[in-house]
Amino acid sequence: MSLADASATQSEKQAPLITVDEILDMFKSQKNFVDGLTDLHIVAGILFVIAGIVYIFYGWKIFKTLVILNAAILGAVAGSHLGALIQKPNMVVYMAVAGGLIFATLAWPTMKFAVSIMGALAGSVLGYGVWKYVVHALSKPDMTIHAWAGALIGFVILGMLAFVLFRVAIIAWTSFQGSMMCVMGILSLLLKYDYVAGGINDALTSNIHLLPLLIAVPTGFGFILQDAALLKKEKKKKKKPE
Repeated sequence: MSLADASATQSEKQAPLITVDEILDMFKSQKNFVDGLTDLHIVAGILFVIAGIVYIFYGWKIFKTLVILNAAILGAVAGSHLGALIQKPNMVVYMAVAGGLIFATLAWPTMKFAVSIMGALAGSVLGYGVWKYVVHALSKPDMTIHAWAGALIGFVILGMLAFVLFRVAIIAWTSFQGSMMCVMGILSLLLKYDYVAGGINDALTSNIHLLPLLIAVPTGFGFILQDAALLKKEKKKKKKPE
């Protein structure tokens, strides 16, 4: 093996699990989004669908578990970035595990703050997407470069919502994240089959309304379902003393 090959191999070993640039690049356009879903591994797609269903149907019931899970994933990503900077074998994996454990441990005693962070991150994705959708719907693509403003607005609103309306923030965050995961997982699986991949690809890249609609419907369904289940539970509790 040449010195160049050895260096390339070493750099590959030290690459983070996933970079922030890769995530942001996926959301730059619907074409990038579809390309990212096409490259998503089939196992990841299945996990996304299963996890998305859990978030949509049981978000409020098990929100503490979901917060810790999200924190562990964020910690693993952050840890892998730090591990990539350390020129030692397998440090990306070690630091990812360490980061996941640290973030998950910190999330438990700071649950309300952690919910605020999760809501803020979901809000930033939602705000970014809504901004891009609106400016394209209004035929003003030059405003796309200011999509960060939409992300910032969503970040602040949903982040602060956790301190004002805790239950609403959790239901909104879990419903939206669950919808995103479900849609991404299902589309990624469908895009693996050539006989439908072309039609799905064309539909998603040519129609700016389709993807937002696909995400909005399960989000609304999850919010209504969780809120109704919670209200039903509260009514039962009120009737018990009688």
